Amino acid sequence: MKWLQKKVYFNQIKLFRTDNNQLSTRSIKEIFTTVFDRYAVQVQNENYYSLTLSNEGQDKITMDIISNTDEYLFCRVGKRKDNNSMLLRDYNTYGSDDVLTPQEAITKGVEIFTYFLLNYSTEIFGIVSTLAAPSGNIINRILRLHSEKYYTEVMNIPNNGSVRKLYDPGSEISKITINLPIPDAEYLERVLELNENQIIDIVKDDIRSLTLVVQSESRRPLTTERSKISRVLDAISATKEHYNKAVLRAKGPNEKKCKIMILKPNYLVTQLT
Repeated sequence: MKWLQKKVYFNQIKLFRTDNNQLSTRSIKEIFTTVFDRYAVQVQNENYYSLTLSNEGQDKITMDIISNTDEYLFCRVGKRKDNNSMLLRDYNTYGSDDVLTPQEAITKGVEIFTYFLLNYSTEIFGIVSTLAAPSGNIINRILRLHSEKYYTEVMNIPNNGSVRKLYDPGSEISKITINLPIPDAEYLERVLELNENQIIDIVKDDIRSLTLVVQSESRRPLTTERSKISRVLDAISATKEHYNKAVLRAKGPNEKKCKIMILKPNYLVTQLT
């Protein structure tokens, strides 16, 4: 049997009232319980409830509340797909037919779905990445439609250890991307070797930022030498005041390749594989 691999993305959820006062994410448990009690419906012959997450005339999105405990919320979320863009095929005869008959399509639909889990204690939100399925803004959608006095912000999760591991033997860096705000003239001249006229042109053209990309040939690392990696990491760390964001495509020893985003003031990591 061939296993299908899925990416799971993790973020931290921060809860706010519309007056911008931040609340404990534990409060979202109480908010959701009120919303589910008021608007969710028991699914016939099933042990879960469903909640509509779309207004009339919008793409239909439905959330199945599989489990809602004191510690976590686990749900399946489906988005309706047009019946006329899908067909049912018999691979023995290669004959095909509509997935739903016109009569069935009046009350039924085919959905692309995904799963998510929200841990109320840690504020960590995880969602399985599925093409065309509902995305990570689903928590805000629940609040916007059913409890509009609140909203959430999605934050990256700090992970300083992801950078520290790159100092170990066996690490590699394959790509470096640095996003710079328009720095002072001295920095442009010293680092980018731009002359005075070029600097004046940049300011005159109202350019807001610069992006520097250093990468190797396809599928080859920039360097695997420990001393060079250490110098790159030290230089990026020492010049944080000069950039908005630095992104490293890299991997530590015996690890899968990942994308490490270095944002002030934290190191953050997003797995790519």
